[in-house]
Parts: sequence; C-alpha cells; structure tokens
Amino acid sequence: NAGLTALNLSRDAIGPSGAAATADALKANRVLTELDLCYSMLCGIQPVGGRGTYTAAGIEAIAEALKVNHVLTTLKLGGNNIRSSGASAIAEALKVNAGLTALNLSRDAIGPSGAAATADALKANR
Repeated sequence: NAGLTALNLSRDAIGPSGAAATADALKANRVLTELDLCYSMLCGIQPVGGRGTYTAAGIEAIAEALKVNHVLTTLKLGGNNIRSSGASAIAEALKVNAGLTALNLSRDAIGPSGAAATADALKANR
C-alpha cells in the first residue's frame, strides 16, 4: 500500500509472532510513519494481570526492523512489558536509526538498566 502512513494495532494482542510479522513488513515498507503497538502483548505478557510467558523475540524483531527502516517517525510500544532486554534491543536500533522522532516506552518495566541503555543510545542518535 503506497498511501498508508499510520497503523494502530494497540490492544490487539498480536503477541510475539504478530510483532515478528509486523517487523518483517517494516523492513520493506517505505511509507508508514506512525505505528502504535501499545498493549499488544509483544512479549507474550498480558497487560492486565501479567499472565503469560515472557519472550523478547517480538520486541527484538521490531528492533531489528528499526535498524533498516528510517521512514518510521513515531513508534508507540507502551504497556508491553518489554523489560530491560527489550529496551536494550530498541536502544541498539536507536544508535543507527535517524528517522524515529517519537518513542513511547511507558509502562514497559524497562528498569534502571533499560533506561541506561536508552540514555546511552540517545547520545549516539543524532
């Protein structure tokens, strides 16, 4: 689709496999500028109640896509419990991605090490 610039999949429980599929699409897409994946169980954990099994595979796939997609400007990942490992993966992508101008990691339990990784990435992201 040459015209779709915003996609909202928030609260759609796409899970890690849906995150991986979305990441594959992001690698090829050159028009989408806004993506909302808030509360979508990207790491396999339900946003309410915290049930499920944690895996970083979904968020790591999104991070890998960010390394090659420089068109996306807004990415909302809040409420996915990505934890420090997920924040570190996103941080690594930020070091090479100059297109992203807005990132939401609210309610993601990134902890001090995830915050530090994100802060370090911001120093390299210009």
